[in-house]
Amino acid sequence: MANLTYYKAVDSVNDGSKGTQVTSGEIDAILPFLTSQDRIAGVTQLEKFYIQSDVTIDVFVGFTSLGLFNAVMIDSTGTSEVAGDVSSTSPRYGASEIISNTATECVVKQNDVVDLFRPDDYILVGDVVVQIDTVTANTADRTITYKFEIPYVDLVGNYASSVLQKSLTANTAVPLWIENTVAAGSPATSTYNTVPLVVVS
Repeated sequence: MANLTYYKAVDSVNDGSKGTQVTSGEIDAILPFLTSQDRIAGVTQLEKFYIQSDVTIDVFVGFTSLGLFNAVMIDSTGTSEVAGDVSSTSPRYGASEIISNTATECVVKQNDVVDLFRPDDYILVGDVVVQIDTVTANTADRTITYKFEIPYVDLVGNYASSVLQKSLTANTAVPLWIENTVAAGSPATSTYNTVPLVVVS
């Protein structure tokens, strides 16, 4: 079984190289602390991090829940990128709340910032990863059909997550990005930032 480790970048703006090891759910490990001013004025945080395996393995990387505000994951195409290299049109991967779920499809709430689900991408529903067949965009939700049936479990109120497929080479760190969008006018109470990472092999 693979031993997976995560690392934050030394400095996502100026030095994108691999930095200190972090763990999933660690407070302010990747995304900095949000001040009251951040939450009132609105802010977009963009931070680079790395995932590494001790064996060569293909994995799916995504979020298990919504995280703080509108956190999404973005693929990285190089090992020394800085924040300015991330395109606003790059596909975003993230979680959305499940409204209904069957063996062949689920309905999820629409993300307020970006569409997260695309045909032929992969989606994590409960503990099952399945490929998306179609996505129907409605006003407040998205209906997602699967290419294959999954074992049906009632997951209403839980989360479905679009996941990024990555090939990891043993002991070689692969860079990714986390983007967290805080809408202007958010409650002023300062808060910590945690990121619920998940890797499904």
